[in-house]
Formats: sequence, C-alpha cells, structure tokens
Amino acid sequence: MRDVWRWTRLPLLGFGVIGVAMAWLSSVRYDWAGWAPASCLPERCFCEALRPAVFRQPANTWSSLGFVLAGLLVFGLAARDRATLGRVAPANLLAAQPAYSLLYGLALLIIGAGSAFYHASLSLPGQFIDVFGMNLIATFVLVYARARSGGDPRRLVWLYILLNLALAGLLLAIPALRRYAFAVVLLLGVGLELRTVRRHQLRIQTRLIKQGLLLMALAFAIWLLDLSKTVCAAASLVQGHAIWHLLGAVAALWLYRYYRSERPGTSS
Repeated sequence: MRDVWRWTRLPLLGFGVIGVAMAWLSSVRYDWAGWAPASCLPERCFCEALRPAVFRQPANTWSSLGFVLAGLLVFGLAARDRATLGRVAPANLLAAQPAYSLLYGLALLIIGAGSAFYHASLSLPGQFIDVFGMNLIATFVLVYARARSGGDPRRLVWLYILLNLALAGLLLAIPALRRYAFAVVLLLGVGLELRTVRRHQLRIQTRLIKQGLLLMALAFAIWLLDLSKTVCAAASLVQGHAIWHLLGAVAALWLYRYYRSERPGTSS
C-alpha cells in the first residue's frame, strides 16, 4: 500500500491543482464568439445545452478531466519504472523503456486538455486538439505492437510522427472524416496487437484488453445515443457524452494495465 501511495501522491496532488484551476476558470467571464466555430455547430454538438459561460458545456468539459487523471497516473508509474531501472529486472517493454509510458501518458493529457477546451469553447481549434489527442492513442497502439515484434526504435519514432502528421493533415483538410480515421487506425492497432500476441505467444493478460474493448463498446453506444439525442436531457449535469469521457478514460487505463501485465517468456 505504501508503494502505491508513493507513486500516486504526486499525480493526485497535480490533479487536485488542475481541478482548483478549472474551478477558478469556470468563474471567469469570457465570450468565445471570436473563435472559429466547431464543425458540429449549430445543432450537432451532442445533447448538452449550450451555456452563455466560459464552459459552454460544463458536464462535458469537467468529465474530460478523467483523461487527465489517467495520464497523470501513467506518469507516476513511468517515474517508478525509471527509479527502479538497474535494480529490478523489467517485466516488459514499458518497464524497460519508461519513455513509452511517458508518451502514452502525454497522449492522455492531450486528450483531456483538448476535450475540455473543445467542450468549453466549441471552437474549431478545440475540436482539432481533441481529435489529435485521440489519434495519438490510436497510433500508439499500432506502433507499440510493432515495437514488441522487434521493430527498429528509430524507424518506429518516425512512423509515429509521420502517422500523426498525416492524420493531422487529414483532420485539417476534411474534418468530417475525423472520427472514421480514428476508428480505422485504432482497429488496425488492436488487430496488429492481437496478431502480435498470437504470433509471439506473449505471456500477457488478454482478458484486460477484452474488458477494455467492452468498455469502449458500451461507451460508444452511449455516445451514439447522446449524439443522436435519442436519450437526452439537455439541461442535466448527467450527460451521455460525459459518461463516454469517463468510460473512455477507464478503458485507456485498462489498455495500459494490459500492456503492463506482459511477462518475459512465451505462453507455451
């Protein structure tokens, strides 16, 4: 228990500071009228009613912090891994190379910050950062699967950069394709991951990724109901899209737990 507190205390403190800063920001008077509007306006920005405040969709803005907390916790584990390098034999690639955890945690932070900015402003820049962060996770899944198959690290770095630049270019050129592009890359990544596990007979808890995928499927169903306003109470602080954020953050942590469950050797 003491070890858990040691690596979680700074992330939790940081999250508390961010929460206080968000509470202060929510009291600021600001008008987003000068910003380029998100492509979902005026009628397709999910169920939550727009408020004349700095957080135009407060429930969807606050719930985005779930990804921030997830990212900070990943940073805490990366710090622990780095502190034990050379003293404890690493169980997997994440433990051996904490840079992967830092990259994953950073992607989660960008998702959280981008999503909060997007729902607070409903601006085109916010929409871009939101989806860009999601793409960082999807491409991580793809590249990390390749890394465990013996891919050259420098080539993988360039692959990660080029994939995200290409997706960013597509997002700028054709914003309507943003969700489809993310889904395609994520499904390719998951497919490559499962193929890597079978091909190399990795000792890893596949139940965790299955649970994560079930969470994402549930979250997506709720997302669709909210987007279509099939289930919608626009003035409520309980929003389907906010639940999508929280379930997505848990699913991202479950994926990270799955990666960390890998052990040396093969399953045979």
